[in-house]
Amino acid sequence: MSRAAGYGQSFAIKKLTDGKPEEALVEADKAVASEPEDPDTMLDRAEIHFALRHWEEGLADVRRARELDVKAQILDDDSADDLTFSSLVEWGKELLAKDNTAAQEVLKRYAEIFPEGSHLGDVDTWHRRFGGEARTSWTKTH
Repeated sequence: MSRAAGYGQSFAIKKLTDGKPEEALVEADKAVASEPEDPDTMLDRAEIHFALRHWEEGLADVRRARELDVKAQILDDDSADDLTFSSLVEWGKELLAKDNTAAQEVLKRYAEIFPEGSHLGDVDTWHRRFGGEARTSWTKTH
């Protein structure tokens, strides 16, 4: 995997962190092309797709990363889980402006990808929020 300065950080994620998401996607595509069986490169690309609001592409990459990891056993499952859930929530928030049913539906995809995920209970909470039942602040207050 192509790694940048900084332990464990790919060139693609470095570009994303530097605020260059389009360049990050180019780097991620190169990494996936050169190491198509590496779940980490696939998950990096998913993160970049999500940052670019390419929701379907990001989910496809997460699914593929998890498939590849059955053999490789190298993914940080908690990070993949958190990335996927938080991205689905963001997608749902985007959809909510137009259609709360669509926002609720997008959350169901989490359980398809992470049937034993750590955010299954959170899906129900967000489902109710998107449906108008649980009107609470979506940001932490301290």
